[in-house]
Amino acid sequence: MKRRFLIRTAALRPAALVLFIALASLLAACGSGQVISESTPTPFPTPVRPTFTVQRGDITVEAKLNGRVMPLASHTVYFEIIGQVKEVYANVNDVVKEGQLLGELAEAQELRAKSDETRRIIRRAQIDLEIAELTLEQYQSQGRSAAEIKIQELQVELAQMKLDEVLQSLGIDPDSPVLDELDAQVAQARAFAPADGTVIAAV
Repeated sequence: MKRRFLIRTAALRPAALVLFIALASLLAACGSGQVISESTPTPFPTPVRPTFTVQRGDITVEAKLNGRVMPLASHTVYFEIIGQVKEVYANVNDVVKEGQLLGELAEAQELRAKSDETRRIIRRAQIDLEIAELTLEQYQSQGRSAAEIKIQELQVELAQMKLDEVLQSLGIDPDSPVLDELDAQVAQARAFAPADGTVIAAV
């Protein structure tokens, strides 16, 4: 024999549900006896913005770049004669001044010694010529005879010829400044800085 179970569910009708909700709301309002006021919402804080003091001036923009620094102008310095380098007075990255001695060949010392000896030889010939010229001036001022003056004029000519021969034997042009030419010969064995700058390479 089969059994059947009937289950009843307590369901409210829609009309009764609406009435119940309305009644509950009314009772809640009457029970407090107070007027409920809406609370003022809390305002959001105003964000603090940073302030800066400005002034006139240059704006500097820094940039890191890879590259190679090249000089605006470069000079190649070399010896004017062939020889062996004896002394180097400036190294790479040294700051030099115009006319500063950078290096010297071993032959420079020998050239200086020869230059000093040459100066003495030339000077002796110059002194002989000066003595002859002064003697001629003295004869002329003293009113010496024409023969004596003529002889002394020939002495001056001989002294001049000897000086020219000395210069030619030394390979010096008689018409050029003697001391300047001697200094130029010595300078060929020495290297000088042509301008102010920095040594960037040495070979």
